[in-house]
Amino acid sequence: MPRPPLGAAVRTEQARYSCLEGAVDGFLLGYDGFDPEAEGLREALTSTGNGYLCTRGAAEWEDADGVHYPGTYVHGGYNRETTILGGLPVLNEDLVNLPNWLVLQLRIEGGDVIRLADVDLLGYRHELDIRFATVIRHLSFRDHEGRETTLHSRRFVSMADAHHGGIEWTLVPGNWSGRVEVVTAIDGRVSNAGVARYQELEGRHLKPVGPRTLGPEVIALKAETRQSNLYVSHAARTRAFRGDRSVQVERRLYQMEDYIQQVLAFDVRQSEATRVEKLVTFYTSRDPAVSDTLLRAARSAARR
Repeated sequence: MPRPPLGAAVRTEQARYSCLEGAVDGFLLGYDGFDPEAEGLREALTSTGNGYLCTRGAAEWEDADGVHYPGTYVHGGYNRETTILGGLPVLNEDLVNLPNWLVLQLRIEGGDVIRLADVDLLGYRHELDIRFATVIRHLSFRDHEGRETTLHSRRFVSMADAHHGGIEWTLVPGNWSGRVEVVTAIDGRVSNAGVARYQELEGRHLKPVGPRTLGPEVIALKAETRQSNLYVSHAARTRAFRGDRSVQVERRLYQMEDYIQQVLAFDVRQSEATRVEKLVTFYTSRDPAVSDTLLRAARSAARR
């Protein structure tokens, strides 16, 4: 039986959620359409946490700018910094924005990273499923080359193991086949800059310690708070699947002292779903029985 055209699928999705726009329905908080002015509030309201850490509901493919603000915070992760304002020292203590573990970005046929502002959105849905504590985005878009693509994103922070979180992408080319690249990264080039009235205060609370790899699939990054000397490490393992079978990918590594990424390149086929899974682990120097947070995070990610 032939598949319906992508536009019909988009209209079906829009009709399904039309009555829920910007409202809570049972265990679902949902927003239809992308609104840059409302994105900051939506990210805050769709945050997920487990008592150990909390992550804002920012889209994985967007950087911090005037619209988006990725943020991850850990229980007790504070740091003090001094700012000179009007010739006087002002001491501020912040809950530190930790390295951004969310980074998953899509490139099609060697093009630029796909961002919402650069494509024609055919459909967009952003949800917090409270029952399962997952952040969900469903978007369909047309790029500058006329390629139509559907991307379904699900994300969680684990309650079963507070040191784990995960992202699942399901990518479906609508009217094309070709080669894609998925950028997966841990970004330590972050600051506390999400509150306008505090932007004159020093927002840099982290200093890099270094990246690490463990085998071909696991990347890790370690940072330290500048005054409170808290060590924080993230590790990520990213894989691609088609159905239950692993997809062979070409991997390229890039790293610097406060940033590490892999680029996974593979072929996709029209109307066929490819799933990308990113598992991330988190450890700090306040965790019991952890002598090296970087090694612990990397080994934990490799075992999962």
